[in-house]
Amino acid sequence: MIFNYNAARPTKTAMDVFTERVGVCRDFQHLAIALSRCQNIPARYVTGYIGDIRRPSSGAGDFSAWYQVFLDGQWISLDARHNYPRLGRVLMATGRDAADVAITTSFGATHLTYFYVDSWEVDGEGNRVPLPEDLNAVAVPISQSESNTPTQTNASQASPIQTQAATT
Repeated sequence: MIFNYNAARPTKTAMDVFTERVGVCRDFQHLAIALSRCQNIPARYVTGYIGDIRRPSSGAGDFSAWYQVFLDGQWISLDARHNYPRLGRVLMATGRDAADVAITTSFGATHLTYFYVDSWEVDGEGNRVPLPEDLNAVAVPISQSESNTPTQTNASQASPIQTQAATT
């Protein structure tokens, strides 16, 4: 699957994503939710913000989507777009799909002129953790022992459950 902002359209279905093999985070999550539900696993869509904590900067931040499945009595966050754990997710809303929890709903023409969100890692006392001098040193793939584990949880539980996505 290929991530491409230009492939976004409001009418894209999970089947479209499956056959076209291209989309945005919303589309990837819709497909993952559909496949989870086909296996009788309760799943819901999540919208929020994700920064570049412990990752090389990927440019201006953006709203993001991920999904959650209900297993063993709890909702577990999964991400069908990112193929590595992500820290600092800011959950804004959950729903059946993106239509339930749209970032914005507008009627008529709109033009976003400015968007900025800062996200920083903090320690247990709330102090900002300085960025490593070489961000590439911390942006390593998950270890072999973690590669077979669907969810990656921060050992300190200081941030939400993070997940590795399957690649196709």
